[in-house]
Amino acid sequence: MSISIGQYYPKDSFIHKLDSRVKLILTICFVVMILNADSIVNYGTVLFILFSVILLSRVPFKIVMKSVKKIMIIILFTIFVNLFFIKDGNYIVNFYFINITDEGAIISLKTALNLIMLFISSSVLILTTRPVELTNAIEYILSPLKLIKVPVGDIAMMITIAIRFIPTLYDELEKIKKAQTARGIDFSKGSLIKRIKAYVPIVIPMFTASFRYADGLALAMEARCYGNNNVKRTIMKQRKLNKNDILAIFVFLIILILGFGGLV
Repeated sequence: MSISIGQYYPKDSFIHKLDSRVKLILTICFVVMILNADSIVNYGTVLFILFSVILLSRVPFKIVMKSVKKIMIIILFTIFVNLFFIKDGNYIVNFYFINITDEGAIISLKTALNLIMLFISSSVLILTTRPVELTNAIEYILSPLKLIKVPVGDIAMMITIAIRFIPTLYDELEKIKKAQTARGIDFSKGSLIKRIKAYVPIVIPMFTASFRYADGLALAMEARCYGNNNVKRTIMKQRKLNKNDILAIFVFLIILILGFGGLV
């Protein structure tokens, strides 16, 4: 597995067996908790939930952390911006053009931690939920929009396909890079401009591969009557909440009340 985003990791765990609707709703609530965390108790609660879910999912920690590795540039850029451009608070470093305040350092740390936890939580959701179940869960969450004629099913399908095709296109990119490397192109040496130019021969093959996958997917979906407005799609397996789902919701609410009393 070269990339964790968009991949399903099959395991017989408590988290895998939960209803996809419950997992999606609890993940959304967890994201709200992350964004509202502003104290050591709040962050301790969020980290406790996150690590508990990873352990219960039985997904190797290194696979979960692959999602963080792919966004390290974004995290480092966010830290840099907050660290050097926030001037509120007391200076802890004031040397020529390097001016860092305690407020900027705290905000940088919080922002980086929030981004890491957001990506880990979304990765755990995708790693423990089959694409079809995730589509059904998204459609269920958005179902009230059907009252105003919003194509909820199509939106849910597009979101799931977009997530699912991330690892497919990433693997295709790696194949093209290896093929170009075998032809003498070096992607790791030279100046930044030279390395950017080295990626130019990859663009056209990537577009070609993307259109090829899209065409194959379109044919497969058409064969299954997607896009036919006269056919009402149904779910093969109608799932109902079981005792594990109720237990997960109950435990989550208890932890939320204990760690985030101000939000409830």
